[in-house]
Amino acid sequence: MSLINSFRIQPTYSNFGSNENLSSPLDTSSKKYAYAFIPSESMVLNKVAFRLLSITGTPVAYNIRIETDDGAGRPSGALAWTNATAQVTPTASGWITETALTATGTINVGTIYHMVIQANVDPTSNYISVQENAIMPAGGSGGNLTYQTARYDGASWTTRSSGVFVLVSNATIPIRMGQVIHAGGVYTITNTVWYGMKIIAPVTATLWGCGIGKLNSTSAGIVSAKLINSSNTVLSTASIPAGWWDLNTGRDNSDLFIFDIPTVLAAGETYRIVWKDTTGNQRIEYHECASTYQDIKPGGPDYIYTTGTSSDGTASPTSWTDIAYREGQGFYLNFYVAPPTQLDDDSANDVLTQLQTTFPAGSIIDIYDALAPASPNSAHTGNILVSTTLPATPWGTPASGVMAKSGTWSATASATGIPMSARLRNSGDTKCMDFSCTGSDGTGQVKTDTTNIVGITSGATVTISSFTITA
Repeated sequence: MSLINSFRIQPTYSNFGSNENLSSPLDTSSKKYAYAFIPSESMVLNKVAFRLLSITGTPVAYNIRIETDDGAGRPSGALAWTNATAQVTPTASGWITETALTATGTINVGTIYHMVIQANVDPTSNYISVQENAIMPAGGSGGNLTYQTARYDGASWTTRSSGVFVLVSNATIPIRMGQVIHAGGVYTITNTVWYGMKIIAPVTATLWGCGIGKLNSTSAGIVSAKLINSSNTVLSTASIPAGWWDLNTGRDNSDLFIFDIPTVLAAGETYRIVWKDTTGNQRIEYHECASTYQDIKPGGPDYIYTTGTSSDGTASPTSWTDIAYREGQGFYLNFYVAPPTQLDDDSANDVLTQLQTTFPAGSIIDIYDALAPASPNSAHTGNILVSTTLPATPWGTPASGVMAKSGTWSATASATGIPMSARLRNSGDTKCMDFSCTGSDGTGQVKTDTTNIVGITSGATVTISSFTITA
């Protein structure tokens, strides 16, 4: 067995409050603020937004520019494309309304860009203060990008705490990305109210432990955790002895709980991991964003805060309150995953040859706008974007345990959306296999000739450009 500790959902834990309310005042026309970002997929950028901690007076107009990188991680001063600009005149603190650029332009995967903010004229006493968040890393990940922020004081650039910003694509279904965490807080866990996280399991694997960010307390409570499935059945429990939670006096920590019974979680299924304290003095932290951007917070829609009340502190809650725009600080999962079964090439080729018999010409592959269910035995809940009938000779010859599609797999789309999964089924619809699916610019096992930026459009001809199966 091998240990995986890669599902660290909200990796930071820190004192909340003032750490989220740092600011960079842009009170002279020589000062600039820059949000650097590196897209993990290419997209056409259409709109931008950022968050202000405060305004002073009646702010002047501020220019927004999308600039290239100077090779040293700072803005070059050159626009990334012609008219990669916008202008806003803020009237209140908080989020700036998503503002369209004068002209859209493509931001390419792996390339550094900078969104630069600067006053259009000298603001004197009428200026904005950009919000920064010290509990998030100055360089980190958010949505589909990595980011960093910096401030120019009129003479030089300095790296700052994480800014709060969003980029919006011009796709039919817009893609949003950015660093959206702007606030945080703390819950005091009690003997009757359980606090924690509702998760959708990222893999099918054995969960043996988890962690959550906490604040130090002067009392020595006994903190316990429960792993609960969607039917409110307790699958496993864990506890920390009195005093252990506060072993590092005066410090915050992301403490590890070891479950009494390692439990297999099924990918795509919903679970809750919740905590309580017999003394009602221990505290766990959370981060939050505007509800508008809850799907692009670090954990996305698969990891959200949850609370439930138990009448006697022992029985599990039967009803829950989920807070979709909030998630636990320092929350992570520890899995054991068995190494994959290995086949020699001849045996793997035999398996693939059998698949040719199972899914011959006339079989069907459906492209969906949602992720595949945890098992192909379950009905798919997504919408079919396009269904393609396999041609006369649909498969190439297996070699070294790999088999690729053959011939043209093409059909007319029946719906509009972004491809996310594919189901291959025989003509009698008695056998099937599920695969990930993306456009040509993605990493799906099945790729279409469309892009993730634009997606599939109803009535358009869609061709599966790439599909290989490895045994």
